[in-house]
Amino acid sequence: MDAKAVSYIFSRGVSYESGARMSIVEHFSPLSAMSKRHRDRLEENAIVVNREKHTVLIEPGGRCPGAAFVIAGTIRVYYLSPDGKEITLYRVQAGNVCTLSAACLLGDVDYPAIAEVEDDVTMGMVPQPVFVECFNQDDAFRKYISSSIVNRMTMVMSLLGEVAFYTVDCRLAAWLVRQGEDVIKTTHERIASDLGTAREVVSRSLKALEKKGLIETGRSKIKVVDATRLEALGDIQ
Repeated sequence: MDAKAVSYIFSRGVSYESGARMSIVEHFSPLSAMSKRHRDRLEENAIVVNREKHTVLIEPGGRCPGAAFVIAGTIRVYYLSPDGKEITLYRVQAGNVCTLSAACLLGDVDYPAIAEVEDDVTMGMVPQPVFVECFNQDDAFRKYISSSIVNRMTMVMSLLGEVAFYTVDCRLAAWLVRQGEDVIKTTHERIASDLGTAREVVSRSLKALEKKGLIETGRSKIKVVDATRLEALGDIQ
């Protein structure tokens, strides 16, 4: 699929300069080690795409027209079970590539999850032929993409281990610790989708942690009261 095709697919309901090009290398320093020929190929074909919060970029079974290199904002990649339960697989933030889209392009397979804009996002879309060409022919590009995929697979495997072997209370404590804030602005729904459980389960676990004196809950916020004990509870190896 060429650059014009990618521009057409991603222009529906999107506000951006039609046909605008962008310098991916500026935002992804490891790519500066690419050969000039392949850097130029990226620069000539990467298209700026802006999407608003809550926009669903792709659903299971969809074909990836290109690899998404996120410049600003956040994309949440998640799985939706037949009974409507969500579990967040990972988030793609500024300075990262959507590794699932990269893997799908390399394997020429359909996207198996849902990718949705969590915070207004700006990304550079690299069409499949150019992406595959750079991966096959440029060592620096191949190293960056391969490393990104392996790192993301490791994170997802860790998530699967947490879901399989740890209680919701333990996983919730670990989630709270990972936010790195004394006061966390969030909702029960968001936590539930990240942990892959029901909102009611999260609400019960939060009440249990509050009863133990580890946190205090308020409207759309959670205050960490005893960080030491919370870290001990959420010590997932």
